[in-house]
Amino acid sequence: MKFILIYLLLMTSAMAQALNLQDVTVVCDKSDLCQERRSRFENMRGEFRSLVHLKEVLKLTASDGGYQFFHYELYKHDKNYSLKIFFQMKPILSEINVGFADRNIEIDPTALLALREGEFFESQKLKLNLDNLQKKLEGYGFPNNTHKSEVVESNGKVKLSVVINLGKPIIFKRIKTNTSSTFINNFLNKKFNRLYNKPFELTRFKVLLDEAHKDLFEYGYYLVSLDFTPVVKKDRVTLDIKVSHDQPYAFDFKNLTQDDHATMLALMRDLFRKVKKPLTEVAIKNAVQEHYQQKAILDSQVDVKTDKYLNKYKEQVTLYRIFFNEGVKTILTDINFQGNKFYNQEKIMKMYKSEAFELASLGFYDKEYLEFFVGYLKTKYIEQGYVQVKIQGPIKTL
Repeated sequence: MKFILIYLLLMTSAMAQALNLQDVTVVCDKSDLCQERRSRFENMRGEFRSLVHLKEVLKLTASDGGYQFFHYELYKHDKNYSLKIFFQMKPILSEINVGFADRNIEIDPTALLALREGEFFESQKLKLNLDNLQKKLEGYGFPNNTHKSEVVESNGKVKLSVVINLGKPIIFKRIKTNTSSTFINNFLNKKFNRLYNKPFELTRFKVLLDEAHKDLFEYGYYLVSLDFTPVVKKDRVTLDIKVSHDQPYAFDFKNLTQDDHATMLALMRDLFRKVKKPLTEVAIKNAVQEHYQQKAILDSQVDVKTDKYLNKYKEQVTLYRIFFNEGVKTILTDINFQGNKFYNQEKIMKMYKSEAFELASLGFYDKEYLEFFVGYLKTKYIEQGYVQVKIQGPIKTL
């Protein structure tokens, strides 16, 4: 009974704090946006559970922002309340004009600013944008760029004009590399050839270098690393590209029947990406056997031999000769469940078939699915309250 009495007393106390908001007065400018917000706040009249509730509703109503300043005063009149709200809206950015004064480049000048027409204007945001504008143009190869901005505000609207002087650019003249590979050196020179005698655009060079790395990987330089440093002298730039691990690799696959050359080459390339060092015979055998196990081939045999030869560029190529004895897919002749009581054999087998992956559904041994099904079955037991269930397996006999 004490608990019930205390509960009723608390409820009575909370109810005593309820308030009736009888009147709302809004003081703001005469802009359209102010008038729109005015009606929103005036509709707050009515009953509130408490002063805290009123403040929460007020905060939520003003949550979309855009206020230059916002404050309110709450007055009590006997049992009723009145609310007076004072605010001023930030001006709207109604027009943006950005242009180049001394030259034109293949850039939309308005894209250099993260400001858009129709949003609220903030002087601090403009300053940050103009600072970023200067840095962006430096990245496009114009380190001496300057700008002038003009802000005209009228009737709650702002027109922004920015005039940019790009100044003298720094020009890309050549690349130099430390590589001993004739192929890589020629490839990189050709890659950057179209940018010669143009402003040094740092972002574009980073993109092209990333493309070059991917292309060289496709050509067999699986461990190659590229890094660059722009060397600036006056208004000229030399791109100093540091190349490491520029040795090429190749593969020769023998006796493939289950898979084709492209599939195995992709497997070896993924292995290079994973280990990031020259492949060992053990690593190759393990990767190939794991690949075949996922195809229900459990008794595949792999032999690996490593040779060296010189290509037409006089580079020493490491050649992996891989000999396959793939074997055949392993059929799952029978599956037994032991120790089960809650679920009978028929029920568990029905679960097994309903969730089966493609190989398992066709009657083949599927290691991945069997491991999945152990976890799945454990979840089903836990759902029935057997939280300490242990499921061992799968135990296979080949």
